[in-house]
Amino acid sequence: MKLTARRWFWLLTLGACVCLLLAARNPRVFKPPRILAESVHLVTLPVSWSLTRVQLVLNAILHENPKSASKATEQRRYYDNEIEILVGRIAVLENRLREAHVIYQHFPGLSRQVSANIVGFASNSDDVCILDQGSLDDRRIVPGDVVMVDLAVVGRVIRVGPKTCTVRLVTDRGMRMNASISRFTRSGPLTISSLCQVRGMGEGVMRCDLPQYVHSIAPQPGDLVLLNDKDWPLAVNPAVFGEVTKVRQSERSSLRWVLTISPRVNMHLVRSCVIVLSRRQ
Repeated sequence: MKLTARRWFWLLTLGACVCLLLAARNPRVFKPPRILAESVHLVTLPVSWSLTRVQLVLNAILHENPKSASKATEQRRYYDNEIEILVGRIAVLENRLREAHVIYQHFPGLSRQVSANIVGFASNSDDVCILDQGSLDDRRIVPGDVVMVDLAVVGRVIRVGPKTCTVRLVTDRGMRMNASISRFTRSGPLTISSLCQVRGMGEGVMRCDLPQYVHSIAPQPGDLVLLNDKDWPLAVNPAVFGEVTKVRQSERSSLRWVLTISPRVNMHLVRSCVIVLSRRQ
């Protein structure tokens, strides 16, 4: 019978195992021959070398060089941060596109729009905000342009800089607008007042005085305040800009109601808006 390399391997392995067993039973009496000792060494050497290599790889994975691990961690955090920034920018762009599309559908006359981000508020008033669009971004932006958020009028541009513009919100003290008040019921809109004047009181609040003898239907919280002012662009006049939050009788006259009105949109909770351009070129 011819001894192949595989059979030699198994014979050497078997002999090594026998020597190990006998040595374990009586180590003083039995001393394994040199050839078997070398066979055991030849058999175990590749296994030992493989295990050593595996252990080195595991150590390299589990116990990396501190400098390399720190650098890799910094890179991972950097890319995670970049991904978050990109996701945020995509969300802002989606919101801008959605707002522009909705406004265009409801107000076809407002086809010229510029989307902008709210970057801050004036240092002396929370009713004046700053947008990130200026004359260098779009030269059509001029004072008097209407600013809208979610189909609601929130203010007008009062000053245009190279990279920013300043917007006076409808709640700013001294702001005056003619408006109408409506209540939407199941049977349709119900007009409470066809024409009244709303004044900005500052700190996110507006007020309106209504004579009771002119209006047969009493206003109530939840009624909507719509723009009805010739000084504003005709296309935005039916837009909502406020909501009645409180109704009380006037201290000066029991025949008048005093309405507390909140803006339809809280500008401190939104990030973007739309500037309706009045200038064509």
